[in-house]
Amino acid sequence: MFYAARLNALSIRWFKLFTIAVIAPHGRAERLVDRSPLSG
Repeated sequence: MFYAARLNALSIRWFKLFTIAVIAPHGRAERLVDRSPLSG
């Protein structure tokens, strides 16, 4: 039981890091698009 909880916490941590790594560049790209003159 303890091992399962520990594994779950570890997977949640990696999932957070993965989502941050995936979402953050898209957020920066969207901000760059907002600043660019191409986006009316």
